Formats: sequence, structure tokens, C-alpha cells
Amino acid sequence: MGCASSRVETDPASHEPLPADASRAADAPSRSRRSLDVFHDALASFREHFSTTHWDAAPCDWLEVRAASYFVDSKKAPPREAPLLALRHVDLFDGSSVDDDARVDFCRTRPESWFRREFERDGGANARWTLAMHFVNPDGANLVCYFQPEGEGAEGARDARRLCDWVDANSSPSFARTLRRFLEADDDAYRAARLKLCARLNPQSPLMLRKCVPTKPVLVGKRALTRFFRGAEDPRYENRYLECCVECGTSASAKYLYNMFSRLSARSDEDLAIWIEGAREDELPERVLGAVRLRRISPKCLTKLR
Repeated sequence: MGCASSRVETDPASHEPLPADASRAADAPSRSRRSLDVFHDALASFREHFSTTHWDAAPCDWLEVRAASYFVDSKKAPPREAPLLALRHVDLFDGSSVDDDARVDFCRTRPESWFRREFERDGGANARWTLAMHFVNPDGANLVCYFQPEGEGAEGARDARRLCDWVDANSSPSFARTLRRFLEADDDAYRAARLKLCARLNPQSPLMLRKCVPTKPVLVGKRALTRFFRGAEDPRYENRYLECCVECGTSASAKYLYNMFSRLSARSDEDLAIWIEGAREDELPERVLGAVRLRRISPKCLTKLR
């Protein structure tokens, strides 16, 4: 047989017992504060989880690139080295309400961009050089994938020149040569003609979409207008990043594929690999720059730009 007990609240000044109603009233602000703290913690946790649910780094074990002997035997093989750059973040924006010119060069011009937020933390003192793959879609959707060097000594690769120096010391001479030519070229048409993408849809993705998007490398400059931005308009940002803006509505084939993809993307997962085409024997074997996995992206994932 047990006995029941109850807690009796007392007045802090007189130490006299408080009436039950007064006790509950005194405790209400404390309970409200605790509930509010729990709510804020849960909201912060949800936002952190939601922001990364739709993207992640992707393995490249499914990919084949031009091998060292490609110009002799047309042989392709799995990449010999890991991707040069690590995925840092993906921005998902709805830019349908802003002008077309405001939907490019996000790294420098948009305070909402991940790169600019990170850069402004310390005025760029510790920001690493960044590759931003920016897909500008005809319905206003903007998807920006940010990649940065990772590994021993990578913290010093803060601009394009120092990135190339770091790659010289940490990669094959052929890839280092390819990257330097790509970054130092003054001709954007040259870059657009060399930038390669390959997408692989998850086997559980809709069959119609898998038929329309084969796992086959494409040169982006042949499929869509591609513009490049390097921060030249602002000395603080100059050569601290390379933003590749692929304007998916500028060709009929790209627009058709995007319209198909956008209707089904909420039910699909896809991996996307990015690299520079080795167009000469001394630029082989090819090496992947970066890779990203995108999951179940729909208009509900997008943050509205003003």
C-alpha cells in the first residue's frame, strides 16, 4: 500500500504555502519559457535537417571517364582519383519574381547565396576558392551547387592561382595542366566547350524520366547557353570563385528535358558529376571536379527570392 504525496509551492518571501491557483500562475511563465525553448530547438533542428535532406555528396563509382589511352583505343575507365572538390552546400531558390540579370552571378550579387554568406563572415580571409555550378531554369528555379578544395594544404587555396599551385602539388601533371588551362583562359566559349556533365538517375526514379535522361556525358556548351563569372567586378571577390551559369531555357532540347524533369523530380533521385573534358593526349586521364546527389526536389523546397 502506498501513500500519495503532492508538491506544495511556497511564497519565496514569507515561506507560506501558496494557494493552488497562485502556484500554477507562478509556474506558468517558467513552463512557457521551457516550452518556447523546446520549440526553438526543434525548429532549428528541423531547418538543419530539411536544408540537407534534398542534397548530399555523391560517389562516382558508376562513372567512366576518358582513360590515358583514350586517343589510341577510345577506352574509358572509372576515375583514378577522387573528385578534386568537396560538396559544401546546395542553394535552392525560386527566382521567378526577379529579373533575368539578377538570376546570375549569385556568388557576388545575392546576399542569400551560401558563398557570399560564408565569405562575409571574415571578409574572405579564410574563404577557399569555390566552384559554383548554377542551373538557371526557365520556370524561375535556381539550383546552385558549391564545391571547394579539401585535403592537406587546401586551406591555402583561396583564389584561382593558389588553387592551381595546390593542384600542381597534389594531383597528376596532366590534370593540373587541364585545370590551369581551363581557369586561366580568357575565352568563356573555350570553357563552355570543355565543361562536361553526366547525370545518373536512381533506379527507383520514374521510368519515363530515366528514358529521357540517359547516363551519358554532355558538353554543357552544346546544350545550353553557359556563362562564367569570376568576381571581376569587385576586387574583393576577383578570382575567388568560378560560377558556371547553365541557362536551361536557351535551347529547345534543354527546355524540353527540364520541363519533363521538373514534373517528375519530386519523385526522383539523381547523381550529377562535373569535370573538364580532356581534349588532348597530355590532358588525360580525366578527373572529376565534383559530384552531387539531389533528392526529391520540388517547388516546395525552393526559397523565394525578392
